Amino acid sequence: MPRFSTILFFDETTQRSDESIRRLSNLSFAGNLSRLIDGLPACDLVFLQAGGKLRQEAIKLLLKAKKSFALLGLEPADLEDSSRLQRAARKRHIQVCWLGSLRFFPAAARLKELLSGACLGDVQQATCFESLNSPWESYQLRDLLQWLLPENQCPILAQPQEEDPGITIRIIASKGEASIRLQKKQPGLFQLKQLHGPEKHILCSEHASPIELGLLLLLCQQKQPWKILATPWDC
Repeated sequence: MPRFSTILFFDETTQRSDESIRRLSNLSFAGNLSRLIDGLPACDLVFLQAGGKLRQEAIKLLLKAKKSFALLGLEPADLEDSSRLQRAARKRHIQVCWLGSLRFFPAAARLKELLSGACLGDVQQATCFESLNSPWESYQLRDLLQWLLPENQCPILAQPQEEDPGITIRIIASKGEASIRLQKKQPGLFQLKQLHGPEKHILCSEHASPIELGLLLLLCQQKQPWKILATPWDC
């Protein structure tokens, strides 16, 4: 079986290569565009860390070379240009995602499973309480909410909160209630109270990044679609 090869592209003049990615085996490093160009023929997947103009130049190269890539987070230009990027990716039959989605917090995954299975019945009210100094970007929260409750479902009320430096999402439905609380570097909390059933409180790991990265690599190696991963045009 051919070796699965990846490249981490960063700006060697301003950045240190991302620590979570550089532990991967069969990983090459490219700190400028010349090295990226040289490494692309033998590469299966590119992790794009560089920002600004260099980032946009790298995206153009990757589209031209028809290489799938993962963005380490999003920048305003990624969001502004998402429609064009989506069209270009589809035309070239490549896949694009961004890493850092809140979908992969285990508490969030539990809530998604509950909602997808209609275990709570019809959603009647959904409220998101976000810290005034949230540790996450707005596009991360927006992606999570759209993933949990697609637009054709109950609209989500947004409420600021001062005390808890994180996010709380509360769902009230015809068969019970559920909520999650997410914080950085602390266990998440999943709570469930179904009609005629005991209330559950479950502490969940906060280690979302290894789960997300492992899933991406598995899907790439098995040549499967990345549908579960977040994409710029979904934000």
